[in-house]
Amino acid sequence: MAPGGRGAGGRTARANRYRSSFAGCDSAVQLSLTYTDAAVIDVGRRHATQLPEAIAKELAGLNVGGITKPRVVDTGVSMLAVCQKTRAEDLTFIKGNLEAEAGTSALQQQTTNYTADLRSRAKIIYN
Repeated sequence: MAPGGRGAGGRTARANRYRSSFAGCDSAVQLSLTYTDAAVIDVGRRHATQLPEAIAKELAGLNVGGITKPRVVDTGVSMLAVCQKTRAEDLTFIKGNLEAEAGTSALQQQTTNYTADLRSRAKIIYN
């Protein structure tokens, strides 16, 4: 289809036009009203560890008011804007994940040891 058409290429072209006109989060909704089938959705605050690595890297390279390149997704074309950045001081969720991984590893080791002990003490009698 021609650029601006209904196919993924046309949607990506329109998304790139939106991106080039994007002047920050405060005007995002107003800008979206000039486009057909465009929506601005507040996805809330996210930590880089909650995003796919490629998107997290792209967002890390953007300043506040920046917007990512368009990505074709199941529902159309998606872009993420950086409305605010703060350095995460509370890393509890990372600590919790690390503790869970360590606990799982320790539990697996205990299970292996317990199973080995049971096998060494087992008496199997065939009739």
